[in-house]
Amino acid sequence: MNELIEKLHDLLDKQEDINVVLGIERAIDLVKSSAPNVPQEPVVPEFVAEYLNYCIGQEWTLSTALNAYDNKLIGTMHQAAMWLDDTMNQNTFAHAWLFGYEVEKEPLYTVNLPSENDRALAWDEINEAFVVVTRYLTEHRYELTEKEIKRYDERYWSFAVPVEEVDER
Repeated sequence: MNELIEKLHDLLDKQEDINVVLGIERAIDLVKSSAPNVPQEPVVPEFVAEYLNYCIGQEWTLSTALNAYDNKLIGTMHQAAMWLDDTMNQNTFAHAWLFGYEVEKEPLYTVNLPSENDRALAWDEINEAFVVVTRYLTEHRYELTEKEIKRYDERYWSFAVPVEEVDER
């Protein structure tokens, strides 16, 4: 439904004829009013998505999953248990359990190191290892998450620069 509304708004932006504009606005109103009351999928952090998938894989009930501290947690699931301490987060988790969810996008950074030859930290896709390079190669990924940068070396975090998202409209 949202996709249709977006397309109608795109059409609306291109119109100059007042009758066409009024017709498109009426169509948008009709779509909005006739849209079923379908809840939108909540956006959850990656560690919550991992915990939710684990719980479903274990065939736990929602009630069991919400009582995270009562369960045997593995790996980073303790972070999800702490997140579930908040009542609003419990509501979000239940909503995600019932209606699906989207995983929150982690911000990306580039790490350009101060030197004469423009060195940068990158992930070598072929060798699956971090490398410090002086020229850009296609088999290297230069946009890294905070976790990836700190996993390589926490000192590199001070050189991290946020990557600006490009609007794909």
